[in-house]
Amino acid sequence: MSKDNDVIILTPTFDDWDSVFILIGQLDDEFKKEGIKAGVIVVDDGSPTDAGTRDFSSLKLTAIQSIDVITLTRNMGHQRALAVGMGYIAANRKCETLVVMDSDLEDDPKYVLQLISEAREKGNEVVFAERTRRSEGTIFKIFYSIYKYLYKALTGIPISIGNFSAVPGRLVKRVANISEIWSHYPSGVMRARVPFSTIPTNRGQRLEGQG
Repeated sequence: MSKDNDVIILTPTFDDWDSVFILIGQLDDEFKKEGIKAGVIVVDDGSPTDAGTRDFSSLKLTAIQSIDVITLTRNMGHQRALAVGMGYIAANRKCETLVVMDSDLEDDPKYVLQLISEAREKGNEVVFAERTRRSEGTIFKIFYSIYKYLYKALTGIPISIGNFSAVPGRLVKRVANISEIWSHYPSGVMRARVPFSTIPTNRGQRLEGQG
């Protein structure tokens, strides 16, 4: 059965269920601020721990109306899991905005409303969160800046752009059919010449799943 939401959150995970629970709770808090009704789709990337053993009904949610888990039969890797999820949404679900984010809490939920607002204002652009600050020491930052420069020179893509993004509903099918997203979602969008923009964000903190 098709389920329609204002927003759908797509997040892949590999056996990091504690972070997924925390993420969903934080997202619900953000959506309540704007009265947004949302659904969450978790792509279980072949986790050793069966997703069926996780009881999402224990979460006291207001804005998030549904949580669905797509369980892959084997570990396919983060980007492929994301591509499977996007293909599923394109074929089975409708939303005004799709938010793509990692489940490890480094994609900070406090930026989700800003991403959604920007995507809705732009109307026809994928809006990526661009990480602008790192917390490491000075020497690390110097070498990381050199690495970023070389990475962009070789690939044409800023390394500070990851999966965290908002996709207008009208673009979901177009993005889902880009073959390159199976290897790297952001570069696939850019190489397919899908219009995109960025907003500045800071990196979140992993609370679970260290190591």
